[in-house]
Amino acid sequence: MNCVRTVRYIVKCNNLLSEVIIPEKGLRQRDPLSSYLFLFCMEALSSMLLHAQNNNILRGIRASINGPRINHLFFTDDALIFVKNKSCDVVALLNIFKNFTNVSRQEINFSKSMVLFSQNTSNAQRQRIGDLLRMEVVEKLDNYLGIPLPIGKKKSLAFQDINNHLYCRINSWTKRMLSFGGKEIFIKAILQSLPSYAMSVFLAPKGVIEEIQTMINRVWWSGKDWVWRLINNKDTLCYEVLSSKYFPDGNIFNFKKFDRTSFTWRSIAAAASVLKSGFGWQVGCGDRINIHSDNWGLEGLNGEAVKPHMINSNENSVRDLWDRDSRRWNTCRVWELYGQDIRDKICNLPIGDENHRDRIVWFHNSLGNYTSKSAYSWLLLKQIGFIPRRFFCGAVWKLDTLPKIRVFTWRMGNEILPTNVKLASIHHGFSYNYPRCGVDYDHALKDCPSLRATLMLEELDGSVMSKEYDRCIDWLEDMMKKKMGKPPKDCIKINFDASIENNITGYGVIIRDEDGFVLCGGGGFKDGQLSIEEAEWHAFDESIKIACRLNIKGDVLFESDCAGLVNKINGQNRDLTIIGERIKDSLKAFVNFRSATCVRTSRHCNIVADFICKKMCADACY
Repeated sequence: MNCVRTVRYIVKCNNLLSEVIIPEKGLRQRDPLSSYLFLFCMEALSSMLLHAQNNNILRGIRASINGPRINHLFFTDDALIFVKNKSCDVVALLNIFKNFTNVSRQEINFSKSMVLFSQNTSNAQRQRIGDLLRMEVVEKLDNYLGIPLPIGKKKSLAFQDINNHLYCRINSWTKRMLSFGGKEIFIKAILQSLPSYAMSVFLAPKGVIEEIQTMINRVWWSGKDWVWRLINNKDTLCYEVLSSKYFPDGNIFNFKKFDRTSFTWRSIAAAASVLKSGFGWQVGCGDRINIHSDNWGLEGLNGEAVKPHMINSNENSVRDLWDRDSRRWNTCRVWELYGQDIRDKICNLPIGDENHRDRIVWFHNSLGNYTSKSAYSWLLLKQIGFIPRRFFCGAVWKLDTLPKIRVFTWRMGNEILPTNVKLASIHHGFSYNYPRCGVDYDHALKDCPSLRATLMLEELDGSVMSKEYDRCIDWLEDMMKKKMGKPPKDCIKINFDASIENNITGYGVIIRDEDGFVLCGGGGFKDGQLSIEEAEWHAFDESIKIACRLNIKGDVLFESDCAGLVNKINGQNRDLTIIGERIKDSLKAFVNFRSATCVRTSRHCNIVADFICKKMCADACY
């Protein structure tokens, strides 16, 4: 340890330097070694407390009869220690503190420590134990990371500190000096982040949420997935405590209902009840999935539980639908149980090996991972109806420009700009026409000669400017879509596409060099109607095989107009779906290329591959 040195401090006051100060206790600022040494010390304290628990000296508490005992929880340099209100237990704890201090030279800050008693502890007992511990006796603990500890019957009062903090942040900014773009950043980056951690733990009361929403609305118009964690992290202490009490069978969606439960569990249970239909099983070895009750299949087979038509059947698990010898689907039996409509979808699911276990995935994310964003979008669409999502809605917020221009474009696409047309619909006396040229609303935004000259400087496609559109958002989308470009120098570009017609799946591939010269092309078809992403994956797999047969060794650029498949290819390390497993197998062939990437392109740029796959489907029908 002679090579280990700690920091030293010198304080400057009134232009005079103090003597060298050598810190000895606690965390030391700007000392990278201090935090690591502190972790070792706290690990020793934890071991001492666990040793006392195993020897029934400090037994701690447990949430249920069969749950694990807990006598301490550490949060960085803070600690919660659970001790019975008996003098012998308190003395044992003080002895542990004394031994810890003597060995580590760290000291407990009793002046900043607090002790909280249960409600059935008498005042005399509180006074006696408080004197032994030399700590302040409190009626409730302070908030930790904005989370109230604990939460009583009045839930709104527990979250009042969050609303007060939000109110102070809003009043500390001069909102009149912010544009709409500035307000957008202020709301998303600051205001919405303040209550995010507390709301990821607890189900906030409705009144608190409405108050927060009201404050955010006034700003705009004035001048960490608990259910998913419990599904995937079963080796944590939190899972052991909650599962032993509320869902002993390990399925969080089949939890027990009690009259009196903690507010934490009621928050998790409320989220689990709402999100239950969004989760389902991905088929692995098939022994854990009940075909009569569980939701399973390729992305949930439309997100609903797949139940056999025959109520009485000898099959119980998905594994029973396989031929054990050949490890293939028993197509005849699948047809008898599920019918012709979804037989092909089920039989096209790959069968994993024995090591590939069944697992629960989130059906409303292309990679199978649960995110708050995807859950919010799914719940919102369930409420307002599942309508096709426009390209403009997502693209406008990804524009590489000033925030105020993004907000202006969004308002223009939704036709909520304060134009004369809008003002005249509210107040009389306004002219409907564009004041400079005397024409209508669309003319002011697209067809005005001075504006058109500016737009043409961006080298836009002439068809976009000359085409007639019913709504402003239509031509904005056309302008946002990417134009076809040449691949980089010394790079081979491979376009592929798939088409499904008359229960036939066709694919097409076209390979060009950097100058657009066609090197090769091809196509084919497959009997059976696959899902869109499965068909696109089949075309992607065939395009890789064709490139390998051509002995291409350089840089390769794959292009597809299927955004879902491209996202899966680029995020395959996080993909939990069946298609993700197939993509991983296909990507193994990328070792044959110097470099290989896959990007999304527009339908117009993929027209040749689209023509080939449709031709394959048409030829297969004759």
